[in-house]
Amino acid sequence: MIYRYSQDSGAPQSVKDFRWKIKNSEMTFDELVLEVMKLKEIPIEEFDMSKAELLEFVEQRRLS
Repeated sequence: MIYRYSQDSGAPQSVKDFRWKIKNSEMTFDELVLEVMKLKEIPIEEFDMSKAELLEFVEQRRLS
């Protein structure tokens, strides 16, 4: 428990919020993409491209 707390202590608040949402709420894939975009400060206009990139990443990880 102490390790988890100390691991998160230096992270920006936006990262802490993102981690909390991942652990404590059920999100659709689109909601997950939007949260990643907020974290990386990607404009909403690039949603389709970001979604495609994330899908490709997931597929590559699945094949590895």
